[in-house]
Amino acid sequence: MWRNKLVTWLLLVLVVMLSINVARSWVKISQRAEIISLTQDRLQQAKDQNESLKRKLAEVESQEYIEREARNKLNKGREGEIVLILPSVSPIAEPSPTPIDTSANWQKWVKLFM
Repeated sequence: MWRNKLVTWLLLVLVVMLSINVARSWVKISQRAEIISLTQDRLQQAKDQNESLKRKLAEVESQEYIEREARNKLNKGREGEIVLILPSVSPIAEPSPTPIDTSANWQKWVKLFM
């Protein structure tokens, strides 16, 4: 009789310990799955950025880009072409408005004679 109770208690303790270990493992697996998901997102962003940079590099290395930059920034041209460099246009200065004297007429006469 006491042997049956002992076996029952031992089995119960074993089941509880196994349940705790399974729960811990499940929590670790779910945390690692989240880490994997975040890492995959970062990897995809890095791949997208890499593709964008490859396209930009291909554009910069193209002959058309080099020629356009030489024309625009270095004022260069092809053989036989004449490069015109126009002076930059400065904005026309607008005259500043003259201040309006709001003092009374008699004060203006006093200022004139004093």
